[in-house]
Amino acid sequence: MVSTLDQIMVAIAIPTIQSDFNAGALSSWIPTVYFLASTSVQPLYGRFSDIFGRRAMICFALTVLLIGDFGSGFAKSIEELIAFRAVAGLGGGGILTLAQTVMSDVVSLRERGKYQSIIGVVMLLGYGFSPPIAGVLVQRATWRWCFWLNLPIIVVAFVLTSLYAPTKRVSEGLKSQLRSIDYLGSILSLLGSVSLTLSLIWGGTMFSWTSPVVLSLLPVGVIFLVLFLVWEWYGPAIPIVPVRIFRSATLVGVCIVMFISGFVGQSSTYYLAQYFQIAIGFSPTRSSLFALPSLLGDTLANVLSGFIVTRFGRYKALIYVALMIWAVAQGILTLVTASTPNVVAVLAVLVFLTGWGGGQMLQPTVIAAQASVDQEDMSVVTAVHNYASQLGGTIALAAGSSAVNNGFHAALASLNLKSTAVASIIANPALLSPGSSARSSFLEQLGITSIEADHAIASGYGRLFIINAACSAFAAIVGLLVIQDIDLGPRGADRAGDFGSDLAGQEKSGDEQGRVVPKSRREVGSTEVVGGDVDRRATE
Repeated sequence: MVSTLDQIMVAIAIPTIQSDFNAGALSSWIPTVYFLASTSVQPLYGRFSDIFGRRAMICFALTVLLIGDFGSGFAKSIEELIAFRAVAGLGGGGILTLAQTVMSDVVSLRERGKYQSIIGVVMLLGYGFSPPIAGVLVQRATWRWCFWLNLPIIVVAFVLTSLYAPTKRVSEGLKSQLRSIDYLGSILSLLGSVSLTLSLIWGGTMFSWTSPVVLSLLPVGVIFLVLFLVWEWYGPAIPIVPVRIFRSATLVGVCIVMFISGFVGQSSTYYLAQYFQIAIGFSPTRSSLFALPSLLGDTLANVLSGFIVTRFGRYKALIYVALMIWAVAQGILTLVTASTPNVVAVLAVLVFLTGWGGGQMLQPTVIAAQASVDQEDMSVVTAVHNYASQLGGTIALAAGSSAVNNGFHAALASLNLKSTAVASIIANPALLSPGSSARSSFLEQLGITSIEADHAIASGYGRLFIINAACSAFAAIVGLLVIQDIDLGPRGADRAGDFGSDLAGQEKSGDEQGRVVPKSRREVGSTEVVGGDVDRRATE
């Protein structure tokens, strides 16, 4: 919940932060740098939890998040705030991956959807409660409380994790643990992720796509990632990401779907909050109430999909239907403006559908990824699953800002406004908001009508919703053609992860350096081909 609160409350506060610091387009870096940092470290958390233990890595992630939120609350400039958001991202990026990995340690694959729904519901509570709380704090107090409020919750989470989180038997001695780290792979992964993500973020926003900065960063990022994969294939004894896992077509399909899911989900989370305030004219408190229908749809779909997977052992149809629901909801949003009849009811339904689509995908995609690999790769594939989502989300925030600003620019330019007026509106689009008290006088100075202003705002956000709808439809096609249902085994089968066996007191073998050596495929279970992929069933 702490990572969810951290992200969503900031999304509500961004318009106010933008205004206080007069940050303009630079404010898009507040969420972007968080996801840049969290995405870059995502592949490391899975393998590091195998080396140092789940509990130790969760406590580490919470500590780093605490430092980042503390500094963000006391930031004196937009640059300071962006820097501390990067620190927070380094910690927040590992929390979900580690929680899902712990669940895979102790719960069988067939039953995992049902129990992972608990994690999903807790996350969704954060999604539901944080917008109203953030709206009240921003309107009644200060946006800084959006960071400070999370601090005691992080402390409580740290204490509970230290006391009750299950432990995993790890290699003995710090020296042995440090020898197990794939240092070169870690460096190549970080350099590749940062370079590639920065090039995609900066392209079309801070720099043109043909600028030397983008044209150098993009191939550098690709080269580093290729070198990372080559090294992971031939080099380390315990690779961060074993390349063999990508032999599964289902896993490749899940990664594509999750990349697009992260793109659509994060752009919706951040820009819908701004859309309600700027395009529709709602106050921060009123706009935050639209999190409730999203929470309702998300929660119902999350729980229902988990039980469906447990009951029927199938997930492919759930993923496909969820993506189609997203495509329809995002497409209809392009038609909504402040003057739409019954706009509150229309938006409530569309937000409910958006929440339903996201909730219905959460459990099936995790289970599809975990079912496509051996037990020894469970923590790694969970990190890869979330890495794809985080990468899509990171790109979405900057790409969304570019789409909205370009949409504003095109619509305002068609009204023959001066370039200075266009620049001021793009830097602070709230000037055209129907909820702005100075709107009438400002429109009179510009010489445009309220209908033209509403159209300009709708054009900016509408461009983003069109992109989201198209991406969702494409992901649905990928899910239909590439992802295959893998037999999850009978209900109640004991197929917890290798480290779950440690919890039951069973011993695990180690090599001469004392490092953890996962069980072989033969020890994990028999295999069976179902729908083109390999199925693993636990041997009793």
